[in-house]
Amino acid sequence: MAVARCRRQMTRHYAVGTYQALRTLKGHTGAITDVAVIATSGRAVSASYDQTLRVWDVETGQTVQIFTENTSRFRSVAVTPDGRYAISGSMDGALRIWDLGAAGQPD
Repeated sequence: MAVARCRRQMTRHYAVGTYQALRTLKGHTGAITDVAVIATSGRAVSASYDQTLRVWDVETGQTVQIFTENTSRFRSVAVTPDGRYAISGSMDGALRIWDLGAAGQPD
């Protein structure tokens, strides 16, 4: 699975090897700055200037979780190898750890 960010409030899911776009994931209202694939599931996390992280079901294209408790634009996101946590970096210099099993609150 390959997921790419776009500056137009969407991410795209591509077939590896063919570069064919399989679906477009829409929902952010600001530019998407980073995307991380959750290796243990068919999901991805996107970071955006709209001050949200979104967790996507890549196969369906649906948002399954939105994290909104941030006071600045997101610049980056990474996911732990076990898929339990997302780590975000923001324009205000803060790093936050998000429990992907929780309802949108940072740890």
